[in-house]
Amino acid sequence: MATKPHRITRPGQITHPVSATRYVRRGGEICRPGAAGRPWRVLQGSIRLDHVVDDEHALAGLAVAGDIIGLETLLDNRYRYQASALVSCQLEPWYPDTVEEPAQASLQWLIASQARTVDMLALRIGRAHERICRLFAMLGHMPVELPRLRDIAEITGLVKETVSRTMTELHAQGLLRQDVRPRQTRVRRCSSHDAIMYA
Repeated sequence: MATKPHRITRPGQITHPVSATRYVRRGGEICRPGAAGRPWRVLQGSIRLDHVVDDEHALAGLAVAGDIIGLETLLDNRYRYQASALVSCQLEPWYPDTVEEPAQASLQWLIASQARTVDMLALRIGRAHERICRLFAMLGHMPVELPRLRDIAEITGLVKETVSRTMTELHAQGLLRQDVRPRQTRVRRCSSHDAIMYA
């Protein structure tokens, strides 16, 4: 029976199997509560985290490039949140290189999580186009894929009709541009002020 290859480690390091990079399309599920798994580092894209109780989903946070999701699996090997791709994502398995690193990584994750919470609160303040612009600015390096209308609405605290109407207004103002090719809409440029272009 074939065995999985392991990384070569230095004294004091934890050995672990080598795993391939994972790609998840927009809207795809990354993990679900209660499932066994491992932590993942987000290399590209952004992820929506939901707290699920009795099949009811409540937005719990966002993760962007550089963040680590699923750190709780280091304790009991189980995910506590449902994670889905807000836009197309690229992830890699994350393993602590040393016994001491989990605590340090957890602290860094908590700091990043607190900063992200502050950013998310700002997404629910102000006019609709301001909220949407802030969300796009959070998604990372441009160009970036446009999230689903439903996700934009839930994250910004707006109804889908308002999001749709705001997109139409941005288009009418010349701030939103969508080309036929490629068909996939992408945010080309965005700031918290108003400069938005799509391709």
